[in-house]
Amino acid sequence: MNPFLIPRRPWTRQCMLPLGARPGLGTAAGNWQRLQEAAGGLPVPGPATLGNQPRLSGDAACCRVTPRLDRPKPLVFSAMWVWALLPILLVLWGTVGFWLVYAMAVANGSVNVTVVFPYISTCGSDPPQSCIFGQVMNVGSFLVVWISYLRFQQVRDWGCPCALNTAGLVLGLLCALGASVVANFQQNNQLETHLFGVFLAFVVGIVYFWVQAALTQQVKPRHGGGWLGPARFCLCATGTALLVAMCALHGLGLKSEAAICEWALTQSLFLLFGLFAEDFRHIESCCVRLQGRAPSPALELGAASTQTLAL
Repeated sequence: MNPFLIPRRPWTRQCMLPLGARPGLGTAAGNWQRLQEAAGGLPVPGPATLGNQPRLSGDAACCRVTPRLDRPKPLVFSAMWVWALLPILLVLWGTVGFWLVYAMAVANGSVNVTVVFPYISTCGSDPPQSCIFGQVMNVGSFLVVWISYLRFQQVRDWGCPCALNTAGLVLGLLCALGASVVANFQQNNQLETHLFGVFLAFVVGIVYFWVQAALTQQVKPRHGGGWLGPARFCLCATGTALLVAMCALHGLGLKSEAAICEWALTQSLFLLFGLFAEDFRHIESCCVRLQGRAPSPALELGAASTQTLAL
């Protein structure tokens, strides 16, 4: 007796007849009736449809149902310009959101620019603009996480040193965490926690882009032309100078000048993120694949035994 495998997936049929036996007579007809009953409604070729099949050697007639093991195709995004839009979206979102918060703070009298020019956090401390400020920072932190991970994968595929690239990924995630902390802990409520988030967003963010500037020089081949590396280096130097000037001016009590440096530093960071659009323009596709744990041999054996029916 030959086994009959009950399929659980899309399947194909391979029918074999004994040498010298004619379709529709004797063994083939009896087996066809039993196969139809055991298949439980699945289509089984009858004796009439087997008349044109070639004669094959064998001891008995059988119909073997073989599962077709089609692997699920990974989800692939092939539009190259989509990934270049992520850094541009971050720049537009952050710039428009911060200046909107500033306009609302000036309009409702939360800040008085004739006395002192406000910090960004000062503009977003009081409602209702604090709600918009928090939303802008939270969405921006999510975009930073996504951009940092894409950049990490891109540099790794180009074969750059994994240690420096991994350090860049960690720094990018810490910068995103700092932006989220700034958004959710306003300076009027939790000043210490707010300042910790500012440190992660500004100081760690500048260090992150210095790492990216170093990786740009090590990428072979270089994408985006020869201007990308010097532009990233100049913006990193400008951001570093603005960060030092902001801390020094704040320590000297020059609050308006320190606030102006903070606004300029924020725009420098946005421009550095915007430069990733040129890098991401060369991403051909992004593959998202979910892999499940492979079943143990004992489970596979048990599953196979439950699918076997002797004729």
